[in-house]
Amino acid sequence: MNYIFIVALLIFTQCAWSQERHTNFNPKTDGFNFVNSFNNDFIKELDFRTSGLCGGMVYAALDYYKTRKTIPQQSHRPAVNTKLHDYIYDRQVNSIEHNIDKWAEVGFNPFGARNTEFFNWGLQGFGGGRLQELRESIDRGNPVPLGLWHADGYEGGDHQVLAIGYKMGRYKGDLKDHKEDFEIYVYDPNYPNEKQTLKADPHTQTYYYKDRRDRRWLTYFVDKNYQVRTPPDIDTPVYGSDGQFSNLLLTIRTGNDDLRGGNDNFDVKVHYFNHPSQQFRNVNKSRRWFGNYTQTVELDLKKNVKREDISHIELLTDFSGGMGGDNWNVDFIRVSALTGEEPLILAEKAGEPLYRFTGKDKLYRLTINEKPVTNIITSIPRVYPNAKDNQCHESVQGKIAWDYKGNKRWAPANLEKLCGNLNKTDQPGKCFHTIMHGGVNWGGGTQWQWKNALELCQGTFNANRTVSCFKNNIKSGKNWSSAIAACKI
Repeated sequence: MNYIFIVALLIFTQCAWSQERHTNFNPKTDGFNFVNSFNNDFIKELDFRTSGLCGGMVYAALDYYKTRKTIPQQSHRPAVNTKLHDYIYDRQVNSIEHNIDKWAEVGFNPFGARNTEFFNWGLQGFGGGRLQELRESIDRGNPVPLGLWHADGYEGGDHQVLAIGYKMGRYKGDLKDHKEDFEIYVYDPNYPNEKQTLKADPHTQTYYYKDRRDRRWLTYFVDKNYQVRTPPDIDTPVYGSDGQFSNLLLTIRTGNDDLRGGNDNFDVKVHYFNHPSQQFRNVNKSRRWFGNYTQTVELDLKKNVKREDISHIELLTDFSGGMGGDNWNVDFIRVSALTGEEPLILAEKAGEPLYRFTGKDKLYRLTINEKPVTNIITSIPRVYPNAKDNQCHESVQGKIAWDYKGNKRWAPANLEKLCGNLNKTDQPGKCFHTIMHGGVNWGGGTQWQWKNALELCQGTFNANRTVSCFKNNIKSGKNWSSAIAACKI
């Protein structure tokens, strides 16, 4: 009888360690839809920036989850001084303040002397080890933030993610056999709408993503200091139907001369054919828009309109310019309408700069329609019957292979997406050719998915700058999706 009891107890213990546990947090519905590609204005006088708000996005997502409030549904990164951006930024600060001791602890590792110790902390399921802390939280159904400490010689950098589940496999948490079975399931703001699997590699003494082995970390800690806050209510973007819309997205990339903010700001005026114009004042909300960075803001229209109702859009400034005043270089402008399943591009222009605002040059006009029209197709991209009508199309179609099999015949939709409205330049094609066939490393090799190369290069007006931007972001430790988001127009 005692023998049967002992066997049953052993079986129960084995099952307990091999179990797989999940919380109810789902990255597709409970995470943000935009990539963590933020730049942060740390010391503006020196143009010193920090990259990313991973901890803020993790804390904010967890706040929405725990308070059972719907997380904002927008797919664009919020601009500075918007309610959502500033909340994420504040929570980033909180996430660091709450764990200064943890970051300092793993940061003290002279010449890597404590590498083995730190690695094992994440696998220790007893005596207050990180694994024990993780399981205690997940077993109660609570997602918990993790701090990831970089591994020298690997991509990844110091990072913050949200643990939402785990699996022990054959590993017993005893620092012995089968460490490689252990998995942590996480929400990573760098990969929206995806669940990542963090695994242990005893041979290199690092933790890595199962599907992204180039991203590695020496160890992790469990953030037990997180405290829930009530997040702000953010209006869900209203997508119109039947070609109508009441919201616009204005995307602006600042060039190498910033918009100062403070008293130096800009307005936007939307002009219609058949009813009064609508002006949006201080669109940047007195905040600095620093150079070589893209901001997207929402413009709420007073009524539902169609594309053909809009004549043009103006950007207006009132600063003095010159040595004592502000000057602002704008390299790219895109106006999109929230209609259908995804934003519809109404107009876009690019240059280097496209327009320089000074004390004398205070107004830029972006045309949507030259004159009133009564019948316009808005759901089908413009298709050129002959590539020679379009320099961008001509430089690509039949000349640049879109895959590694040598196929040079492009589908019209893909060609249109690559070139956009830039019909008098060959730069998108040059960028795509360099990325796909020029040996550019995306962080895990030089063989690209053509869709990723297309996303990076679409609409670019300077191939060299886009490629250099991507390389520099990868070199700085960003993953490929964050690097694309930071560098694409």
